[in-house]
Amino acid sequence: MLEAWVGKPYAVFLKDLADFKDDWLDAKEDLLDPIRSFVHGQQGKVYDEVRRFASANKENLPAFTGEGSILTNFLADETPFRGDGLQQAKAAVETLKVAIGKQLTETRQDAENKIREATAHLEALAGFADLNEAQQNQLREPAEQASARVRDTSVLAVVRDTLNRHLNEGRVGQVDMLNTFLSEAGKPASKLVTSGSIPVTYGKSTIESDSDLDEYLNSVRIAYGDVLKDNGKITL
Repeated sequence: MLEAWVGKPYAVFLKDLADFKDDWLDAKEDLLDPIRSFVHGQQGKVYDEVRRFASANKENLPAFTGEGSILTNFLADETPFRGDGLQQAKAAVETLKVAIGKQLTETRQDAENKIREATAHLEALAGFADLNEAQQNQLREPAEQASARVRDTSVLAVVRDTLNRHLNEGRVGQVDMLNTFLSEAGKPASKLVTSGSIPVTYGKSTIESDSDLDEYLNSVRIAYGDVLKDNGKITL
């Protein structure tokens, strides 16, 4: 209703006021007054809290489809001051605070445990104990950086991505660095190769039968065998 009067000459509002004043009074009671009351009252404060929470946790909400959808739909509503949407959104926020906090704690703990296990595995590799303290610390640094990122982020997907990157790309880099240190020290040791960096040629994208499994394992045997023939050692 109000959009129809946008851009009208000022004279219209003076000359034809009697024609539309009742409509405007109805709009004031039905729309403007509820909005004013909503914005300036306790509901407005709750609404702001809901918006801040949704903004701060926008990357986490997709993992919680129920309550996450409630918040998304509520914040997309053009009339949030009507109905019980605000109460539902507030309840969803309280539920999500607990759920996100719990899952974030568990996911962080799991990631840090796996990073520590990978570091222990690295330290057990042949030649690590022969390095000086500075070299050992340099090899541990990628793991320490990954752990710090896991602790600092509040986004579940970033925790998982950080862990996966470290267990794959990070460990490959650490093993390559260890090989470099040993080579620079003139120690004729076999080259260490991470299992994840060895390309395995297998013609299918899935294993669906015993024969497929045999075929895949044979491909793994061939690929690993090539590394061993080249005087390499495979880290698992």
